[in-house]
Amino acid sequence: MRRVSMVFMLMCSLVSTQASAQDSAVRLIPDTASVVVRLKNPQATTEKVSKFANQIQPGADAAIETWSNQLGAFLSNPTLAGVDKNADWWLVVSARADAEPQVVFVVPATDGEMLSSAIGESFHAIHQDGWVIYSEDVAALEPIQQRIDGQGESIIALIDSSSREVLQRGDISVFVHVASLTKLYESQLDEADQQLDEVLDNFAQLVPPTPGMDLEPVIRMYSTLGHGLLQAIRDTKAFSVTLTVGAEDIAIEEFVTVVPDSQTDNTLKKYSASELPLLDKLPVDQLAYFGLRGDMNGLMEWGMNIWVSMSERDEASKSEEMQRIISSLKAVEFGDYVGSFDLGDLEGGALDATILIEATPADKLRQFYNEIFDIMNEWEVAGVKQQIEVEREAETYGSRTADVITVVQEIDPSLDPFGFQKRMIEFLYGAEGMKQRLVYVDNGVVQTLGDPETMKTALDRLDSNERAPKTARDTARSRLLSEANIVALVDLPGIAVKAMQLVAESGTVPNLPITAETVAQLKSDPSYMGVSITSKPAALHCKASFPVTQFQGIFKIVQFFQGLRQAPPL
Repeated sequence: MRRVSMVFMLMCSLVSTQASAQDSAVRLIPDTASVVVRLKNPQATTEKVSKFANQIQPGADAAIETWSNQLGAFLSNPTLAGVDKNADWWLVVSARADAEPQVVFVVPATDGEMLSSAIGESFHAIHQDGWVIYSEDVAALEPIQQRIDGQGESIIALIDSSSREVLQRGDISVFVHVASLTKLYESQLDEADQQLDEVLDNFAQLVPPTPGMDLEPVIRMYSTLGHGLLQAIRDTKAFSVTLTVGAEDIAIEEFVTVVPDSQTDNTLKKYSASELPLLDKLPVDQLAYFGLRGDMNGLMEWGMNIWVSMSERDEASKSEEMQRIISSLKAVEFGDYVGSFDLGDLEGGALDATILIEATPADKLRQFYNEIFDIMNEWEVAGVKQQIEVEREAETYGSRTADVITVVQEIDPSLDPFGFQKRMIEFLYGAEGMKQRLVYVDNGVVQTLGDPETMKTALDRLDSNERAPKTARDTARSRLLSEANIVALVDLPGIAVKAMQLVAESGTVPNLPITAETVAQLKSDPSYMGVSITSKPAALHCKASFPVTQFQGIFKIVQFFQGLRQAPPL
């Protein structure tokens, strides 16, 4: 027991010493720095990248090793002489308004003198506690020398605890002090603000008039988004981003902090995050999933207003009626908004989709949809005619009835002389047009695209109280933020394989050198790359995950097409 205690104390001492060494490095970096980059333990990170790459292509570790040997060029020390590969490397960049940025390397040394000799005479260096801090600009070292002398503030004072946690997790971490850059380039931001509308106006004049479409609302939309983005930059304090290589996935995490009670913060406060439990009620093994939680009333109202303002309508009364219908959305309280899509067969259209919307009272949402469909039953814009036919309570699913909405589009032959768009619409939705089904439930609506079986599956999953076995979707979701405003999961190789199968079956592409049978060999188990975005008080948190299984599937498809290129012609 005594020996175990001594070993434990020794390990704690070692970890504490390493943490203290890394902490001493970041405390040397002054708060005047604009960007700080950290490569965490290059030796260990390289080994993790090698293991990850080997899962995609056996033998890839040789290429990774070659790449890692070239890291010395980044440090202006090609042979990495005197560099400690088992401690973190740092890069510090300080922007200047009227000159090139100052760049400083903060590098751990096993032999400081050897390292200094290796970087050459063009660099000026400071040796401090096992670190060699060097730059070609001697003035860039002055703030760090002041930190060594106990003067000034460290960059660590500008990094909040949440950002610090995110940065610590990464194998490669970048911290950007946006507030200092905003102040430095304030005049350029003001100039961009002034020129934005002028650029958009000039663009609008270059676009030829489109019958049935008013582009002015589109220009206003881009103007609003552009000015909003510039304001968000002004309101941002700092931006942190990390990349972490794990055994099963590569994760990218971002954390943005903004000025409390700023315009951007007040916008973020409108969106409360959710665990999005309704995702579990969607069909399993779909090609893609999404989930939204936020100001759905505002989002839907904004989208409808854009559509109304884009459409040139002579009937003022109809426009007024549309505004009344849109305003009725305020009486609906939205919760989670989730959906999935898949590619089915060609008979009724390749695209299948399921959307679940939490909305109370559901009757108000039903009234909104009915009135919208009535007023939008027929319209033409930019050479495309669209007709909407609504069959209310046309189908029965147990005790529930479904409204069936059929959307038929006709494209001006002059805009589609070869019929490509027409064939694409039929490929996706079927010859009869796009068929949607709406079933209203106690707390919202189930909306599907595809054949009746899609709706039946959606309702069965919604009504089931049994927890489905853990799926690839659950695994992908667990790698993201537990609460989010936006979640998206995509099986990219799965989409590619199914799309190729459908194209091969359809025969729409002549002389296609693949068959549905050969493509089927590329099929793999479902997996998902994912992204999640969460609003927090005066902050925005994002996390993305790219699992090794997705890379494996993509690599398999790439190899397949390389084989086709190398095969002799038939």
